[in-house]
Amino acid sequence: MNYAILGRLLGVVVCVLFLVTAYLYNFAVFCRWRSSTSSVRMALFADPQMEGDTKLLRERWTGWLDLKFNDYYTRHIVRTIHHKTRPTHVGYMGDIFSYQWLNKQEFGRRVERFRWVSGQTDGDGNFLSPSVSVVNVSGNHDIGYGQDVNPRYLRQWEQAFGAVNYQSMLTVANNSRTQRMVVLNTQNLDKSHDKNLQNDTWSFLQQVVKEHWKQRFSNPVILLMHIPLYKPEGVCMDPPSTLLNQRGEVIRQNMLPEWVSKYILYCLRPTVIITGHDHEGCRVQHTVVTQEAYHSYNPQLESWCQSPWEQLESGMASIDHFFQLSFKNIPISAKPLKTVSAKRIWEISHYSAPEITMRSVMGDYGGNAGLFEITALDATRFTYRYQDCPLGHHLIVRVVLIADILVGVAVLAFVICYTLLPTTWHQFTAVSTDPKKEH
Repeated sequence: MNYAILGRLLGVVVCVLFLVTAYLYNFAVFCRWRSSTSSVRMALFADPQMEGDTKLLRERWTGWLDLKFNDYYTRHIVRTIHHKTRPTHVGYMGDIFSYQWLNKQEFGRRVERFRWVSGQTDGDGNFLSPSVSVVNVSGNHDIGYGQDVNPRYLRQWEQAFGAVNYQSMLTVANNSRTQRMVVLNTQNLDKSHDKNLQNDTWSFLQQVVKEHWKQRFSNPVILLMHIPLYKPEGVCMDPPSTLLNQRGEVIRQNMLPEWVSKYILYCLRPTVIITGHDHEGCRVQHTVVTQEAYHSYNPQLESWCQSPWEQLESGMASIDHFFQLSFKNIPISAKPLKTVSAKRIWEISHYSAPEITMRSVMGDYGGNAGLFEITALDATRFTYRYQDCPLGHHLIVRVVLIADILVGVAVLAFVICYTLLPTTWHQFTAVSTDPKKEH
């Protein structure tokens, strides 16, 4: 064997692995903010779905290794994005956990793991800057769908992650108008078992709508929620699907029903919508289509927006009975996002809003993060941008890590043979040129 060639080959492999490994540790440098003046910068992560005891019971030590890798994989993504982009906000778009029926002990263990993964521990594992605001959106694997949501699961989640429904105001530099960030629990908007909890969500939503109408939509709404709005088949990866139990409660759904989607678009009229749930991701521009002009204040539409949610759900107060409104969904790829002014939002016939359904941060979907930023164009206008920032498929990362270890061992053996055992090494690598010594 020609060990000189082996050494050169090993050198090439080391160089290639060095470049690939360097990329994995610095992938976020390719995902910089598009505007140097954006003052609201959100790093968002969708559907980590952290597993736990069930996987350990099913897979034993291989499950334990998988959990460890997934925790480190997700932590690496969050930490790298945090250090390289320095966001003002970090958000998790629901399904933080993989299973909603967790006892108190297992829930506590997963919360501690999540805090370590997200850099929110009190010890050495903390990397999250104190100035960064954390936004947690509840998902169906966190508190359940309509048939599952109950006070115990909801209270348990809120104690660890904050309220499932709330709003806060975002200040954008060089602009007099604040942004209204609305976090909405979409798991019990439609056909829920616990009517009191469903009423809490609808009361919150209708109160925000009431405030928004009173201010004539002067403050843009950034809507963060888990389950995406309704879209017809062919727009995103999967067609709309809802499964109900015998009591008519939601067992599973991949999109909100059309009536809830209409309510959000016609009444809340968000400027930008960001969701999770659909692991593949999807980008859509929702545009309201009218048969007649609505160019001024419409008291009938405002009254419909404040109808009892029970009537909205049952269809007794269907908007189609009063107004010739509909909305169309067009896939988008525009940068920056196409948004409309407060005046056009007020005149609903001109209303249009982008919905970003984020691709999952899970390894099977490339470890994706999302960067959302708001920039003031002048004293009254804004621009909004969103970009995906994936690390890479988890199998690629695993192969690179294993290759790093194996090549590291090979390089170490190469160095030991060359430096510590020079006589033996030269005996192996020497090539005789004297034919008399050849036998």
